[in-house]
Amino acid sequence: ADKMIDLDAPLSYYFNPIANPAWQSVTARQLASHTSGLPHYKNNTDLIGLYKSIALNEQFDDVTDALELFDSSELLFKLGTQFSYSSYGTVLLSALMQQVSGSTYLDVMQQRVFSPLLMDATQAESQSNKTPNQATFYWQNASQSHLLRPWRSVNLSHRLAAGGFLSTPSDLVKLGSAYLNPHYLSDEIKSLFWTPQKLANGQVNEQNYALGWRVGEAALAAPLGKTKFIHHGGVSRGSQSLLIVLPKYKTAIAININTNTEVFWDFGKISLQLAEIFLNNHSAAIN
Repeated sequence: ADKMIDLDAPLSYYFNPIANPAWQSVTARQLASHTSGLPHYKNNTDLIGLYKSIALNEQFDDVTDALELFDSSELLFKLGTQFSYSSYGTVLLSALMQQVSGSTYLDVMQQRVFSPLLMDATQAESQSNKTPNQATFYWQNASQSHLLRPWRSVNLSHRLAAGGFLSTPSDLVKLGSAYLNPHYLSDEIKSLFWTPQKLANGQVNEQNYALGWRVGEAALAAPLGKTKFIHHGGVSRGSQSLLIVLPKYKTAIAININTNTEVFWDFGKISLQLAEIFLNNHSAAIN
């Protein structure tokens, strides 16, 4: 039988010893919903780790090695009491997946996600082979958007699970579509991923964040109207991505760009515009 993670078991159940005593009572659910209190990059009080996350020039071949960048940082708040997005929380979650599975995190992703979903263009950024069709990532001057220059080379292996993969819109759509395929994910598991999580006070967190996904309502142009949409975006050095799933229409849409916009949604809103075009044309073709 597959080894499973209990979402509500403390990390001390899986890690002995544990890298940071403050993590002992943290749960996988809290890590996946960003309610653990782990820091994001800028509020990391592990100063050596903070420096390394800025330098971006060190290779981490194992996700557990990357924990050293934040394993002496303080928690931001009492477990489960607030929401605060933390890429480091996602890195710690990937280390937990590796610990429980007995396989490397990369192998888990390859065997459970990339291979079965035929995501052949997705790979770790730090292990990617430069190919002629790989995009160049650009820095853009916020006040003079026509001024572009290539980003310096960076190594994102320390944040593999939280933004260290290279992919394509086509591969990301395969991932989004898998959530609509009951042969890949049962309705029970899908519901688990897509249920906004409550804080310790019983209130749903302010971002309506579920487990690895945000849950929102999109106001599409008539005649489509309001519909539930599940989404997650990502921002990295000279790149942005967004994947959305519209369960009602059994549709997934992904967009990528090889630069950054000052306001993420100036880029992200294109996904809903594409949804309107596609769904209206699809409906017209059927009718």
